[in-house]
This record gives sequence, structure tokens and C-alpha cells, in this order.
Amino acid sequence: MHLFHALLACAVAVTVSATPVPDDGGPNYLPHRTLFPNYIVPINQSNPTFTGGTKYEAEIKYTGRSDQIRSMIGWDIPAGGPKNCIIKLELSQEPGQPQNTWKATGGGRMNVYILSDSPPINYRTISWDNRPARSPPVPQWSVAQPISGGKAAITGASIPCPEGRLFVELTSDEQSLLYLKWFGKFPFSCTSPY
Repeated sequence: MHLFHALLACAVAVTVSATPVPDDGGPNYLPHRTLFPNYIVPINQSNPTFTGGTKYEAEIKYTGRSDQIRSMIGWDIPAGGPKNCIIKLELSQEPGQPQNTWKATGGGRMNVYILSDSPPINYRTISWDNRPARSPPVPQWSVAQPISGGKAAITGASIPCPEGRLFVELTSDEQSLLYLKWFGKFPFSCTSPY
């Protein structure tokens, strides 16, 4: 069994794009607009009724016991904004920057679920016991984050990007042990062409 441990101050982003575009700088490349999360709400299976609201820090933990920690991550999508979204995750490899320090060991496999906004999600009151339903109930994206940092490999298609709020649940894939924690500028983002 492996343990993935990351302590970082990077960024989690959703990529928002009108159509899938190559990220290679070639002739079909379109610049992206990155939307960083407005809401980060860790929930803890060991403290199932705790409602801590939004934080600057996200956490994910899976040990195979009843002590999971997951993070609900949300974005405010502007009116007239992009039509499609895809997740991007990147752990900074920029040396010498205190906000980019992190440590990772073991495996870095995660799943990202879209959360139902019916009834509307209130980030102030989310707990383990009342977490929003997954819609659909299968992962939208699978994430494989290299422990050496850099861009994560994301598997999954883009989704319609709703005006208003978009919430996802970031979890372990529950196939191996995982611990991930980051603070500050989040490596998880939503990106779109201008």
C-alpha cells in the first residue's frame, strides 16, 4: 500500500473551454482563462456533523478505515461565461518559492465527482453527514498526480459549465492509501478560452 502525502500551496483549477483545444501552443491552440476556486470545504468522516465552511486549505485522506477526509471545491461561473469545463490539477515545480513547497510520496490517484445543486449547495453548512449528492454517481474525472509535481493526467470529458455555482467532490480513488493537503494558491482550476 502507498501513501500519497502532499503539503503544498499551489492551485486546483477547472478548465473551461468552448471546445476541446490542444494545450500544445500549436496553430489550433486557444488561450485559456483559469477560474480558481471560490469555495474549499473539507469534510471529515471522523467528525461527521462538523460544518466548518470554506477554508484556505483543502485535504483528502484515505486509509481504508472510517476516517476519510474529502474536499468539496466550488467555483462561481460568471454570466455569459464559457460553455464547457474541464478540471486541471498541477503541483508547482517552481523552486525556491515558499508558497510552492509541498511533499509527495506514494500514489496520487483521485476521483472528481460533480455535485448536484438541487437543493442549492450552502457551503457554510456542508458536513460529512449532509454532503451534496453526486450527479452522476460515477466519477466525472480520474486524476493521476505525479509525486514529483507538475501536471496531473486527467481522464474524462468536459462538462457543460453552468452559470452560477459549480461544485465538485475531490476524493481518493480508494484503491490505495492517500493523503493530500494544500494551502493558499490552489492548483485545481477551471479553464476556458477567452
